[in-house]
Amino acid sequence: MGAFKQPSLVICDPDTLKTLPAHILSDGIAEAIKYGMIRDPGLFALLDAHNSDNVLPQADEIIARCVTIKRDIVAKDEFDTGERMLLNFGHTLGHAIERHSEFAYTHGQAVAAGMCMLSARTAAPAVTARLIGCVSNYGLPTDYDAPMQELTALCGHDKKRMGSELSYVVCPAIGQGEIRKASFPDFCRMMEESL
Repeated sequence: MGAFKQPSLVICDPDTLKTLPAHILSDGIAEAIKYGMIRDPGLFALLDAHNSDNVLPQADEIIARCVTIKRDIVAKDEFDTGERMLLNFGHTLGHAIERHSEFAYTHGQAVAAGMCMLSARTAAPAVTARLIGCVSNYGLPTDYDAPMQELTALCGHDKKRMGSELSYVVCPAIGQGEIRKASFPDFCRMMEESL
């Protein structure tokens, strides 16, 4: 049983980021890239203009923008029944990648690959190319080497699946996340089509 409680205070200390190994910092950047893709083209441009070696001076702005986006989305959909699903961009396939890799891929690595792999099938080539470039700036994977049928089978266990229907998030443009629904077989067919 879960409970929904609103925090009385949120503390974000960007100085703690300096203590993280580069691959852990990149995991967090994957989530920041997600926020840029679903809601904030300016945030995406900021991340795209930097890389693992020079992004830390931008941490205050990146964190503030990410927290604002999440706060605004959650305030509209506290119980995760609609717009809040936007926060799952890259996660439907990302969770499958985590499981398939037996968690050799971290959450951020899996989400990064999931965003890129889904975008390759649902977004314009220019959008996908920019996403792949940005993700690559941080040493994150843009793909996962496994038969897509094995990954889509794991997507069937996703929390966003309701009966025979699956909700997933696409970004037809940077900063423009959209929730789409498809029958699970149609989602599998879309993902399994060769590029």
